[in-house]
Amino acid sequence: MAKPVMQFWIAKARRPTAIVAAWLQRGTTDTWWTKRRPTKLKPHDRLFIWKGGSAPFLIGVGECLSVRDKRNRAGDYTFLVRYATEAFEPKLTIDLLRRDPFLKNASFLKVGPAGTLFSLSQEQGRHLEALARRSRLIDFRDLQQVEGNGEGPIPDLDIPTGSAELRERKLRAHLRKERSSALRKARLAIARQQGELRCEVCNVSFAKLPPGIGEACCEVHHKIPVASLVPGALVRLKDLAVVCSNCHRMIHSKNPPYSPTQLSRKLIKARS
Repeated sequence: MAKPVMQFWIAKARRPTAIVAAWLQRGTTDTWWTKRRPTKLKPHDRLFIWKGGSAPFLIGVGECLSVRDKRNRAGDYTFLVRYATEAFEPKLTIDLLRRDPFLKNASFLKVGPAGTLFSLSQEQGRHLEALARRSRLIDFRDLQQVEGNGEGPIPDLDIPTGSAELRERKLRAHLRKERSSALRKARLAIARQQGELRCEVCNVSFAKLPPGIGEACCEVHHKIPVASLVPGALVRLKDLAVVCSNCHRMIHSKNPPYSPTQLSRKLIKARS
């Protein structure tokens, strides 16, 4: 039997920050309630705890343990949550996330919608998790999910045991791959809308390459080196360049890397 896919949710807590931080403790469990029946919420789903009210921000992460499908005496539906983190500092605020191209249309960021639970797509959930990790809000050991057989927790990320240095290196590699996949997809979609897909350095047309080769050679380059970004920085699509594999390697042939414009000029000069 296939293992259920973990879903991502925003759980809004409309309480002052100090009160939320007092009860949001890693490893503790808590009962949440909602007026609307949470028909799609399942055990082991990931919950991003969102501090509502004035100056809202992401304040923690938890896991759904169970859901009651009947109302309690107060007329509410309840679900049990286990917190995977301590309360966060207000780094990922509503203003910051509204400027993020992957989250700006998420329902929990819009003005007006009431409720406790807001669903996220897989892309939005993974992206928000990556933002929290890069902002140093989440340690990969904090996020654990329990397998359906109840045999115990497993790390959320596929990071082997070993030295702290090795784990950190593997974690960075995982996040780079995860982030690049989503950003690449969005940047290429914009490029296609603007016309023929071409390398911004050598001007080769990916559409004119043999089928299956053009797409494989099409890469996305960060104009601002990832290593120079401060924790929590958001990458804008205009900060990404569409390049071919050869040009991408040449861009990174020196440190700091060439800009696409600099390399393009060098190639034109070499050919003249």
